[in-house]
Amino acid sequence: MSAANEKLMDDVYAAWRAHDVEGVVRHFTEDCVYEDMAMGVVNRGRDGLRHFAREVLATMPDFKVVYEQRFATETEGAGEWVITATWNGPFEGVDCTGKKIRFTGLSIYRFRDGLISYAKDCWDYTVMMKAFGVLRPDLKDLR
Repeated sequence: MSAANEKLMDDVYAAWRAHDVEGVVRHFTEDCVYEDMAMGVVNRGRDGLRHFAREVLATMPDFKVVYEQRFATETEGAGEWVITATWNGPFEGVDCTGKKIRFTGLSIYRFRDGLISYAKDCWDYTVMMKAFGVLRPDLKDLR
């Protein structure tokens, strides 16, 4: 286990909770890759990550994320997290402003030189679709 990398993961999430975009970005390498699998988005470099973080916080202005559990080695880590927020704007063509959401996911990380060089978020898109009431009727039984 790596206490330093677990602290790095904790510090990143503290920056997300504080809505501190620059605080998030400074914990990543210049050439980082940040992938959101559910949204099909890959952000490259600190500028890409900065843009992604600003979009997340604009869409979910009261965004909060906490680890349920996490671990890290010298080179890799993973965490299970919970996000809660109020949505701001459209989702799947429907104005979902003001709707509360809660969803869980997993992230994997790679570390280099005391920073995060790679992060991949994995979560279930259908959970959000159900919460917003935009899931097609023929898909309502998806779990």
